[in-house]
Amino acid sequence: MKPSCGCSEQPGCGRLRERYGRTKFGQGTLLARHLVEHEVPLVTVFWNGTDSVNWDTHYEETKGLKVLLPPTDRAFAALLEGMPCVLLASVFSTNGASISEAGVE
Repeated sequence: MKPSCGCSEQPGCGRLRERYGRTKFGQGTLLARHLVEHEVPLVTVFWNGTDSVNWDTHYEETKGLKVLLPPTDRAFAALLEGMPCVLLASVFSTNGASISEAGVE
């Protein structure tokens, strides 16, 4: 029998899924956690974007960050609570707008 990578059969599954966020990225991050728990040595989670915003925020950066940062922060914070070692890597540049201008501390 194969081990499950989902949480649907575990108690508290709804709360766990909610903690990661009910977004593609949040649920992908939760799946990555389950894969690591089943001893998959390397897992990558990509941001697949939303209908209106992606990480290429050279224009309207402040507006984009207001949409992008909350679900990223939520999923990554939940992942850090349950994993001993996590690496977040990104290619990052800015056109001069700061994260504080987006209302994010």
